[in-house]
Amino acid sequence: MERKRLVKWTPIADAIANGALTVTFLNGGETLNFPLSDIPESTREMLFVNGVKQKLADSAADSAVDNRTAYTELWNRLVAGEYNAPREGSGSGPRMGVFPLAYQRFLAEQGVELSVEDIRARIVEKTAMFKARGDNFRASALKNPRIAAIAAEIESERAKPVVAASDADLV
Repeated sequence: MERKRLVKWTPIADAIANGALTVTFLNGGETLNFPLSDIPESTREMLFVNGVKQKLADSAADSAVDNRTAYTELWNRLVAGEYNAPREGSGSGPRMGVFPLAYQRFLAEQGVELSVEDIRARIVEKTAMFKARGDNFRASALKNPRIAAIAAEIESERAKPVVAASDADLV
């Protein structure tokens, strides 16, 4: 089974300021640096268009959102110079998977408030500690009835309603 490497990328603003993207592998500290000036202009144009297209597509990733409305609202924000402006009623900042969010909420109930980055770091730390003793942190944590209940609540919150397609959806 192939394991996903845990990495941290430099923020976009830093990459722009430094002229390079940098990725750090969290399980060893090794970094790779990608100077943006090395990319030919014609390839940069393709990357730009691909990035705009992906950002527009992501704006309507939620099946409950009307695509035309989401695309138009995001386009208007981009034209106004607002790259990260949140949509009405949506959150902002990095999202977490079900388990990290359940673990974060569980710790908050215990009086330990941690950021997304701190939760991710703690999970990496705990995973390594449990692995060293031949155990699985996530599986062990989910045996806690409260963490399991929080995870179920989150999954329920994130469940997308199944809506029958109409002929209008096919146009």
